[in-house]
Amino acid sequence: MGDTLDRPHGGLLPVRRPFPEYEKIEFGRLGDVSPAALIELMGDLDVRRHMPLARGAFGVSECERFVAAKERMWTERGYGDGAARFS
Repeated sequence: MGDTLDRPHGGLLPVRRPFPEYEKIEFGRLGDVSPAALIELMGDLDVRRHMPLARGAFGVSECERFVAAKERMWTERGYGDGAARFS
């Protein structure tokens, strides 16, 4: 496959090699993740550039509102955003 991956709608997506290997992958809800970890993640510019609706700073109050909105989706719909922990 080389250093690219075919996209379904044409073009190639660069792939970093080698892929990391993990012994364990855990899935949970965003409410299970520490606010400090979410704030750090959302402060990463490489993460934020993939989130076109993200605006301004992401601090404690923004984190609380963000997690509350995601948890509300689980309550109202039975599904929602989650978190994955790789180790």
